[in-house]
Amino acid sequence: MTSNRAGGTSMATTDVASTMEEKNDLGLTESMPERDIEASAADDMVGEPLETTKTSASRRPQLTTTLSRTLSRVRTVDTLDPGPPPDGGVVAWTQAVLTHLVIFNTWGFINSFGLFQSYYVDNMKIGTPSAVAWIGAIQVWILFNMGTFSGRATDAGFFKLTFTLGAAIAVFGMFMLSLCTKYWQVFLAQGVCMGIGFGLVFVPSIALVSTYFLKNRSIAFGISVTGAATGGLVFPAIARELLPTAGFPWTVRTMGFVEMVCFVVCILFMKPRLPPRKTGPLVEWTAFTELPYSLYLLCGFFFFWSVYIGTLQCIIRKETNADLS
Repeated sequence: MTSNRAGGTSMATTDVASTMEEKNDLGLTESMPERDIEASAADDMVGEPLETTKTSASRRPQLTTTLSRTLSRVRTVDTLDPGPPPDGGVVAWTQAVLTHLVIFNTWGFINSFGLFQSYYVDNMKIGTPSAVAWIGAIQVWILFNMGTFSGRATDAGFFKLTFTLGAAIAVFGMFMLSLCTKYWQVFLAQGVCMGIGFGLVFVPSIALVSTYFLKNRSIAFGISVTGAATGGLVFPAIARELLPTAGFPWTVRTMGFVEMVCFVVCILFMKPRLPPRKTGPLVEWTAFTELPYSLYLLCGFFFFWSVYIGTLQCIIRKETNADLS
């Protein structure tokens, strides 16, 4: 089979070369290099595949950045290309709305921490404002750091498992919070348990919705992240209405039921679009060597620092002025 293919290639090359010589004698065309003649002969051979790995590899642009290396791992030989993002449609916009519910449950609840801090200090008297503030700080810290592992699990094709586990942990922490009476109990339930649960659902949801959009990605993210504002309105309203009548335990349980319903809807209808990526490290440490990426992280750190420092200062000044008056 190999000898026949080689013989066929040689004959095709000879025919093309003869034809080109005749055209040159007539002045109809310019001379072609020998390698172009061979390539033309190969094109004329229908049904005879040739080895072009080395040629295509030499023409392929070098992947020099960490982003390019990461993207090259996303598509392997055994994965199917899902095509370009739909950038719209019922399924795509549904993912944006569902991500809105996820951020409603996570950042909407976190943004309501000032309400919990005041109640813990003034009513439950479990600690000083500084000590209680550590509960919210640890919760946010765990949320972001869990994204390192939940994001990689999502890439590997475990979105449903990761999201369901995170939702269960977050709801469990919420109901355990309704039973807490001491500082260390609140710290474990709200700070650690809910922080882990929120981290397992937040980053995979953001990664999921970004795969459905390209041109309309900013609109989709806008719909998603406004869930933090929606939750920041709903959860304090629940507390304001129920704390005086139902008490702390049933107020927190009501919030837990709200979160449970939202998470169940998300589990049922959230759908990953990209095929799983089995290769790649658990943590892409080389990404930190990229200056743009490192500067982005640094800016994000100072951004969140300024947001929460300013928010807490406003709360402290408001309470101080209220006490003085």
